Amino acid sequence: MTSAEETASSTSNDPNGSADVDVDVESTMTTEESSSTRATNQPKPSPQGQPGLGRRILLTLGGTVIILSAGIGWIVGSNAAQTVARIKILNTPVAIPITPLSLSLYGILVSSLFITVLFGLVLIASRIESHDEINVDNSGSTGTDHDS
Repeated sequence: MTSAEETASSTSNDPNGSADVDVDVESTMTTEESSSTRATNQPKPSPQGQPGLGRRILLTLGGTVIILSAGIGWIVGSNAAQTVARIKILNTPVAIPITPLSLSLYGILVSSLFITVLFGLVLIASRIESHDEINVDNSGSTGTDHDS
């Protein structure tokens, strides 16, 4: 016999109608229990965020900057080739020809170098931060206190 059949048979036997109240309480409890069960089954967000999300964002941003640099280099190379044949890089003796391909490659090279340095600094800062967190977790101090 299921719980629904039991409650139906108990309501027919009770002359006072108190079983109707019990049915309402029981149905309310099962609804509350099921909602709390759903809440506990959902994954809790970690305090650190999604693993790898920052890396994906930075790589996407870096790739977008590199593609834009190549496109801008192509446009500048197409238009400037009619007026200037060569250009010196930052007033150094190194000169590159003004062609769409050469300026695109120059844009890719410069933006890749800049983004590599920037991401390297972010990586260093991240490792320093995680190293400090490890010291705090293991010893209860920040690792800067030296007691003799």
